Amino acid sequence: MRIGMIKSVMLIMMIPSALAAEQGIGLILGEPTGVTWKRENIVVAAGLSGISSYDNRLDLITDWWLINDHFAEIFDWYFAVGVEAGMKTGLSNDNSHTFYMGARVPLGIQWWMSTGFELFGEIAPTVMAYPGVDLEINAGIGLRYHF
Repeated sequence: MRIGMIKSVMLIMMIPSALAAEQGIGLILGEPTGVTWKRENIVVAAGLSGISSYDNRLDLITDWWLINDHFAEIFDWYFAVGVEAGMKTGLSNDNSHTFYMGARVPLGIQWWMSTGFELFGEIAPTVMAYPGVDLEINAGIGLRYHF
């Protein structure tokens, strides 16, 4: 009983440090265009894709950064693996499947403009696996504020 209580107290003491981990939130333009959130080595983005081709889709992307290393004085680079899933918004011109998903491999560069502000750009080859196999090359630029 006493060991279980000690474990519970230790877990409760760890919660504030997990909540205090550095996070960033901002906007991304490209594929998709929307919002982005980063916490440690996990990045989530949600927004619209295909705007320029009238093939509007709502995307949700989750990436896990495997490498985030220093590149030059104020630049870092990153390499990640991730998943993209989404659905067509109903504004599309065709009657194909409405849900899709695939795997992506983003490669990007970060510029730490000033304290807390990160400007980034990335290119992400993506292999769509459902409803059929297809290769896409997504790219975007964005700005996140870290707190």
